[in-house]
Amino acid sequence: MNLFDGSPSYVDIHKVASVISEQDDESTIMNVIAEVHDQFDADALSRWKLYKDAKQTLNKLKNNGKLLGLVTNVGSKAINSAIKKLELDDIFEIVITRNHVSRLKPDPEGLLMAANSLKIDPDSILFTGDSYDDLGAAKAANMKSCYLSGGQDKINADDGIQPDFIINRLKELII
Repeated sequence: MNLFDGSPSYVDIHKVASVISEQDDESTIMNVIAEVHDQFDADALSRWKLYKDAKQTLNKLKNNGKLLGLVTNVGSKAINSAIKKLELDDIFEIVITRNHVSRLKPDPEGLLMAANSLKIDPDSILFTGDSYDDLGAAKAANMKSCYLSGGQDKINADDGIQPDFIINRLKELII
């Protein structure tokens, strides 16, 4: 069933509502919602680009013995395609997507799942992100947070969530 016409501003809400209203079981409803998410992700995938210094920085961190993980609210199908398209196949020890968790960031579930899988204490992890959800999840998981400026959300001094570190370029992570 196609609930999405390819533009991120259009989802056929009437189709979604009719499918949901015909269903009694939660799993069917969740599958419809997942399909809508996947269609938005597929559209966004065509526009995703790496930050200028991302691949070089990630490779340097990995070569320096750092364990790298990716925790995202994006679905597995799109993120696996992005990893392949952006040639990041050998970078991450673990990838946690919305398909692996019951609660999305800012809930810490995905971050804690990654820490547990890597056998690392959360308080020894630096989680880097570009959104309030990333910072909130890191704080809730008892991880250090690093805000990458220029991303999804702009952080202000008056905001409730303040990162432990702020960087303007990923290469600033290399110490």
